[in-house]
Amino acid sequence: MKIPPIQRQNMISAYERARINPTPARSAGMRADQIDISPEGASFSETFRAVMQAIEEEPSAGRARAAKVQQQVETGKYDVSADEVANAMLRGLRLDKDI
Repeated sequence: MKIPPIQRQNMISAYERARINPTPARSAGMRADQIDISPEGASFSETFRAVMQAIEEEPSAGRARAAKVQQQVETGKYDVSADEVANAMLRGLRLDKDI
């Protein structure tokens, strides 16, 4: 998307005006923002929080795998074929199948 120079200048001017003259503080007659969360949403939030906490507290399977590979590399027992490396790299490029 290309923004013409005049529109860019208008956007910059609007930003500068807002920065120089910020919106006034909420007046006494205005209501505060409010949000209501359903029981299902609250339950999901609690479950999500518990799962995230469990993930942070437990060592991940990825860390265990990395430690295992590191040990194999250090002992000279890590062996992988060039084809496997190439295929993994191609999958990383989001190609659909092995070549």
